[in-house]
Amino acid sequence: MPQPWTTTALPGASFGKAIVTDLPAAAFVAAAEADADCLVAALADGHGLMRLRGLGALSEEPELLLRLSRLFGDEVEDYRTTTTPKNMVHPDVPQIFVVSNTPPFSRPPPARPEPPLTADGALPVRFPHRIG
Repeated sequence: MPQPWTTTALPGASFGKAIVTDLPAAAFVAAAEADADCLVAALADGHGLMRLRGLGALSEEPELLLRLSRLFGDEVEDYRTTTTPKNMVHPDVPQIFVVSNTPPFSRPPPARPEPPLTADGALPVRFPHRIG
């Protein structure tokens, strides 16, 4: 039976696979659960990088992302039990680490450098005014 998605190389990249589907997110996850080896193989063929397109609805049903994660291994970490800042843990599914630049997930900006500006009025971007 043909897969309800296509798998291609990431354009312009030397590694990675792109998975594209027209299925609703719940139907895609169910189909993937029925043939988990296909996605696991795509991840391996992509040397550890796989992009899923057409699954924006996962943000509306985050439990589906957890089900999808379990296809790649039984151990899915609960971020409430780690040192992960609480504001970066999904409020409903604690196995999801949220990376975002919008509140409440974002981090405050770093402290301003001392002195705050260089002699010519620009932001310091290198030593000695900016360390790191």
